[in-house]
Amino acid sequence: MTIARAILLTIALALALPACTDRSLQVEMHGGIQTKDIKQGVGLTAKKGSGVSVRYRVKGEDGHVIIDTYKQGKTHKFNVGDDTVIVGLDLAVIGMKPGGIRHVSIPPYSHYGLPGHSDVIGEGETITMEIEMVSVRTSW
Repeated sequence: MTIARAILLTIALALALPACTDRSLQVEMHGGIQTKDIKQGVGLTAKKGSGVSVRYRVKGEDGHVIIDTYKQGKTHKFNVGDDTVIVGLDLAVIGMKPGGIRHVSIPPYSHYGLPGHSDVIGEGETITMEIEMVSVRTSW
């Protein structure tokens, strides 16, 4: 291999690697939920049956904040798959580790349904969540 060819190959790999890495972090899940990992966590991985503690910020399509546990100074604890939270949140935390941050887009059929919820989530509105995994246990 010539030096020029080696340099071109190195440049091509350097340009392609970030794009490959970025695409691998964006996933479309069951129910039309789209996730993108912003920060990878470390430690025990959340799976169905795990007890998790999360912080999150929920926004409507127009960007208005619906719920912000960061500002409330609270975490939300639940067992993954026990149907105590909206489907979108339940599915979105699977695979996360403590310290991880994930951006999630949740269509209406994976949160409160097409009618929306009260006056805070409009009819047919997709919501976005930024989820931070605080801790993962075998269960609560």
